[in-house]
Parts: sequence; C-alpha cells; structure tokens
Amino acid sequence: MTPVYVPCWVRNPNFVAIGGWGRSVDRIGVLSKPAVPVAWKGRRPDVIYAWTGRSWYQIDLDEWESPVDVLRGKLYELTCMSNRNNLVWTDQDMNVLAQHAALWGYRWMGQIVPAR
Repeated sequence: MTPVYVPCWVRNPNFVAIGGWGRSVDRIGVLSKPAVPVAWKGRRPDVIYAWTGRSWYQIDLDEWESPVDVLRGKLYELTCMSNRNNLVWTDQDMNVLAQHAALWGYRWMGQIVPAR
C-alpha cells in the first residue's frame, strides 16, 4: 500500500475556508519565493489573499495596480509572516492544493513567479 500524504493545512479550518469564497476567489496558486499559497478572482482582482501559515492575509489592490507588481511589493512582508508562523510549503503540498482547487471549482495557477 502506498502511503498517502495529508498536509496539516487540509485539517485547518482557517485554510480550507478559502474553498467557500467563490464570490471573491476563482483561482489559486503558490508563489515561488516565499512559497505561499495565493488566491484571487479574475484577471484584474480587487484583492489577493495570501496564506500566512495561520490565516489568509488580504492584500487590497487599487484599480490601477498590477497584481504582479503588488505581489512583488509584498514579498518581504509575506516572507516575514510565513517565517514567523513556520510555514513550510512543499511540492507535495502543491499537488494536494491542485486537487483541492479542482474540488473547489477554482482554476489552478501552479507556481507563480513575480517577474523582476
């Protein structure tokens, strides 16, 4: 029998709550560095949610702001929060999150690398 990997976030109600946020989320992926799950709705979102290891951190965007630029500007802050909360995100976590994205009806965006 093959062992099954079940990440701790699957049992965390704060994390899985994102699955019910269909009014404000339709896609989910993981930043490359820091390895932090992020979720948003549409091509020009008003808000991006980033998992800090304890809760979803809301990043508000102005209508003129690019999501990539906003994420790039928050990398240090997200790194500090994820380190403080001992967030470790692995390739196995990515695979399980991709499955959850499908279950929730969200588009899986994979690894997100904010270009420099």
